[in-house]
Amino acid sequence: MTFQVCIDPCSIAYLILQLDLQWVQVLSEGWATPLGGFMREKEFLQCQHFGCLLSDTTNQSIPIVLPVRSEDKKRLEVRFESLVCFAAELFLLLCEQIIFFLASLLV
Repeated sequence: MTFQVCIDPCSIAYLILQLDLQWVQVLSEGWATPLGGFMREKEFLQCQHFGCLLSDTTNQSIPIVLPVRSEDKKRLEVRFESLVCFAAELFLLLCEQIIFFLASLLV
């Protein structure tokens, strides 16, 4: 006898907005090269302070990050991988995500 458990992946996933989904498209199509995904904290700080990525001096004045609410942060921090959904559809799997606090956005 085989049992299958059907769980809606979007019920446990992080839900994003349309703007976030558009950034996913920009990253997936390679328009933000050399970024292979959303910025890590080091890349974000370089972008904010210098207007470029210092690893290869690429002009990158716009930060590409995925904003996370405080209640989702607690839930996502304990996972190695997280599902990302938009409009009840699974779009993305975040691997080795790093969640960092941006005090400047709270002003």
